Amino acid sequence: MLQRRVAVSVSEPYWGRGMGWRPIASVVSRNHVIIDGVTSRVILGPERGSNNEKGGPWMDIREINRKTIEQFRAGGEIPGMHRERLVLLTTSGAKSGRPHTTPMMFVDDGDRILVIASNMGAPKVPDWYTNLVVDPTVQVEVGDESYLAVATALTGDEYERVWASIKEGYPFFADHEKQAGRVIPVVAVQRA
Repeated sequence: MLQRRVAVSVSEPYWGRGMGWRPIASVVSRNHVIIDGVTSRVILGPERGSNNEKGGPWMDIREINRKTIEQFRAGGEIPGMHRERLVLLTTSGAKSGRPHTTPMMFVDDGDRILVIASNMGAPKVPDWYTNLVVDPTVQVEVGDESYLAVATALTGDEYERVWASIKEGYPFFADHEKQAGRVIPVVAVQRA
């Protein structure tokens, strides 16, 4: 089974600089990392197609997402994250049609929320973005609410204005843009 992995630096928070979130992961040995108090095995070294050329430790992002989703749905605190800025976005798989839920930060924008397809600075857009391009109907879980919504990528002047504002408020997204070397999509998600 193919697993998505992400590079982790001991010197900076996993969830990004500038968000005010404390680190949730720390490397405790060459082969293990602690995530929310649970020790997990890591795989060392760059792998084919990885964006970590320095050979640092890797964490299984699926496991982190699974725990975050579970804690969010339980209604309690999510260690290392601001619950009020977290959304669970469920898309239909572009090829499989199966539901896929991804936790992510959102920006409140009046009667809609905005999600950013930065993929933590990876050169490729995240899978959830590819999924919603094929089928823009999504399920949103935010706070204690759950509702169907329609996702639309911003374009033109609206994109430029909103993207500049997001980078001003959350400077780590400018770092993601530079690292990715691509346009970072901003998606408006509005109740259906």
